[in-house]
Amino acid sequence: MHRGRKLQAAAADPIVVSRWSNNLDVPKFQQPTYTHLQPFKPNSALSGISGSELDHEAWNLKTHAAHFCEKTSLHGMQYLGEPKRHWIERIFWASAIATAFIGAVVLITQLYRKWDQNPVIVSFSTSATGITDIPFPAFTICNMNNIRKTVAERILKSKDPKSKVDKYLLEDLCSVNEPPPAPPSSLASNDKDTTTTTAAPTTPENRVAPKWATVQEFMIKGGQPCHEMLVACAWSSKNRNCTNLFNTALTDEGLCCSFNKVPRELLFRNPKDLSDLNLTFPFPAVDWTPEEGYPPDAQHDALPWRPVGAGKHLGLTLVLDNEINEYFCSSTASVGFKMLLHSPVETPKLSSFGFAIRPATENYITVQPQVRRSTKRVAKVSLRKRNCYFAFERKLHFYRTYTKHNCVQECEANFTLANCGCVLFFMPSNLLPLVN
Repeated sequence: MHRGRKLQAAAADPIVVSRWSNNLDVPKFQQPTYTHLQPFKPNSALSGISGSELDHEAWNLKTHAAHFCEKTSLHGMQYLGEPKRHWIERIFWASAIATAFIGAVVLITQLYRKWDQNPVIVSFSTSATGITDIPFPAFTICNMNNIRKTVAERILKSKDPKSKVDKYLLEDLCSVNEPPPAPPSSLASNDKDTTTTTAAPTTPENRVAPKWATVQEFMIKGGQPCHEMLVACAWSSKNRNCTNLFNTALTDEGLCCSFNKVPRELLFRNPKDLSDLNLTFPFPAVDWTPEEGYPPDAQHDALPWRPVGAGKHLGLTLVLDNEINEYFCSSTASVGFKMLLHSPVETPKLSSFGFAIRPATENYITVQPQVRRSTKRVAKVSLRKRNCYFAFERKLHFYRTYTKHNCVQECEANFTLANCGCVLFFMPSNLLPLVN
């Protein structure tokens, strides 16, 4: 009875009645029927589709296109799809959209071609390279006077048959069949004897083929030695013995003096025997390369030397003597010195890249290094696209370290060897005849 009262009280409210009736009269689950689905029709039955159905599909496509033009964020598409736009305005926007699309395709194509041809990107590094991680550049200095006057006059006046080769080399080096120019009067000293002796030109019949040892001896005794050229030297604010800093080197300018260049056994694969050049390396040397840098266990005073800081007081300071009274023939139409800064693992080419230093002047040279590093992924790019070699990909015949400069030097030597069967006297090979 108590439960029946609750049901009666609930029935007085029509809303409550409906809720209760829904809860009490829950229909059983029935399998749904989808009357709007049509049975599958094969392709052969498509011909039976009426024109009204095709119009309906076209209308749906038009509706979707209009909806896309209305909702898209692409500029200009909404004006193309609005129904009340004039047909001229529609043509304008259609042309603008087509032009933009074609331009985008062209730019993407150009960008892809640029990436395909030059996939390597050069960017500035966000981290700085310490100055002690890179070596101080090698420094080679040469006196423009190739042969000292006293030596040349002694050779020209000699009656010894053995001096025939020296006379030939002197003529080939200085062209002594023409009088050499006298040094400027402002640079000459009280020595009044400025006359020079000339020799008759050498004919093809009496030409000789000098050997490497003969050319080496001639360059050594004719050029200015380093201990006479270098009067005083200072490195990193400390006075040093110049003979411990510089070594004699044979270059395309003759006998020169080099600073901070690695020993020849670390420079060439088959170094020449240059015992007569008085080469001394009192400091240890390490196998430094531009790609690998210094070995982890390299000492700080090992060649090639590294600067301890920036500024002229921590660099190299030299006092030079060019022996103006000993000028006989100059490599240029001037007097003074030729200098060149280069890599410690490269041979200098002063005739093409050296700069002149006038005597009786004070000169300052600023060094601003540039370090370029490449990631390991660059090695996976084809050679045709990156246009460069790594040291492990290319080995030279003469040089131990592959650089662009060493490669060009070796190509010149190979070209000379292939065309005349000889090499220049400063080229790195003592098994081949010299240029005659």
